[in-house]
Amino acid sequence: MTRTSWHLVDPAAYDLAKRTVTEKYHHLHFVEHNGIVIIRGSFPVLFEQRELDRFAIEVIIPPDFSRDLPLVRVTGGRIPPILDRHINNDGFACLFVAEEKAKYYPDGSSLLDFFDGPVHSFFLGQALVDRGEPWPFGERSHGVAGIREYYEELLATTDISVILKYLQCLTPREQKGHWECPCGSGRKLRHCHGSFVYKLRQSIPRKVAKVSYEALKKEYGTQSPS
Repeated sequence: MTRTSWHLVDPAAYDLAKRTVTEKYHHLHFVEHNGIVIIRGSFPVLFEQRELDRFAIEVIIPPDFSRDLPLVRVTGGRIPPILDRHINNDGFACLFVAEEKAKYYPDGSSLLDFFDGPVHSFFLGQALVDRGEPWPFGERSHGVAGIREYYEELLATTDISVILKYLQCLTPREQKGHWECPCGSGRKLRHCHGSFVYKLRQSIPRKVAKVSYEALKKEYGTQSPS
């Protein structure tokens, strides 16, 4: 069943989002196409309170804007479509690792927050790199390598088999205390890292964990963890 887009479900919220974004970013324009909101135009990059650069962009707002992240695409060919520039194979920008959405774009954030935060940070980095400067925020590696870096930091381990076992605990609908703890202690989850895994499950959506598990297993794992 096709989900009704957010702007049709809550027209008042859509009008507010449209007004606040266009009041600040005068060269961005909202259009509706096949029931989807698309924002197109010129996006300014500010650095030390002056305009450093501009990028032609297109932003596709998903039907469930409260849950799913908007998709940002660079138009006009300014940025090479390569992984080293954080552009996915489909042409969309990789703003951050999906698991870090709560850090960079927490629930309850507005559409203006999206442009002021992750979108501006992404294009500031691109503008500086174009000028021969380093990435300003210590960006992660792109793609699967970035996902691995995230979990290595989160779990304090570089052992990919342990990371995969933790991810396996995040994908089922319910957590079971009799599972073997993914840390490798040999104890049951309820007697070891059960509370830690529970907190991970609250912060990392199941579908995100599943995508990361499959990507890491394909890239680094030769076998499914026991």
